[in-house]
Amino acid sequence: MVPISRMCEKLTGSRQTRIYESGRSGDVRMSRLSPQRAVSVLDWKPTISLYKGLSRLIRGQSN
Repeated sequence: MVPISRMCEKLTGSRQTRIYESGRSGDVRMSRLSPQRAVSVLDWKPTISLYKGLSRLIRGQSN
């Protein structure tokens, strides 16, 4: 999450203090999400980068 947080800070020009706390009951401790399965099973490929997608989301753009 830290890399995504840093991207958002760069895009917004706002630096936020991160607070690290112990996990809560029911929290996902680890995730190994990979788009490779979507690529192989669905023949899907991302058309924009994560950074560009975050930029569009922050600016409220759909295209």
